[in-house]
Amino acid sequence: MNQKELGFFIDTEIRRKYKSRRRFAKETKRSYTYMNKMLSEMIVDGKNSGMLTVTSILNDLGYELTIKEKDPTKK
Repeated sequence: MNQKELGFFIDTEIRRKYKSRRRFAKETKRSYTYMNKMLSEMIVDGKNSGMLTVTSILNDLGYELTIKEKDPTKK
């Protein structure tokens, strides 16, 4: 999963569970301005976001980040 796909996944889950980025930011005590900018940059530009920030957001959405060995037959 690349940064754009991760950003899109996070945004989709936020909208599915909280209806808006603003509501998610308010309920999880995050800066809406920062979070909105970060997600937009991930989705549009594929910019990298900090691992701590991403894992924290995923945790609040009920997900955990797992690292597994890549299938050697896939590139």
